[in-house]
Amino acid sequence: MPLIDWYDLSANALWIAALALLLATTGYAWWQAGIRRESVRRTLARPTFQTAVNLCGVLFTAGAGLAENRIWAQALWALLGLGFAAAAAAAWRERRPAE
Repeated sequence: MPLIDWYDLSANALWIAALALLLATTGYAWWQAGIRRESVRRTLARPTFQTAVNLCGVLFTAGAGLAENRIWAQALWALLGLGFAAAAAAAWRERRPAE
């Protein structure tokens, strides 16, 4: 039996990395809000930040779903991840200039 369960380690590292990226995104938004002299809430509502936040949600739900053992819980994490992916795609389309 191996000493390290690499699958569980990778799954848990994924959701932890997602939270670290979310923290970094929030910190950057806070910095941008200070430069623009606007609220952090308004800055985070911008499509660029919404895309990043929702992609962090996708990574988090992927990691949590992979770390889960029950099928029904994996399905719920997958549905939540699809919701984050749809929101990220919508924010991405909104930030691109109309052609």
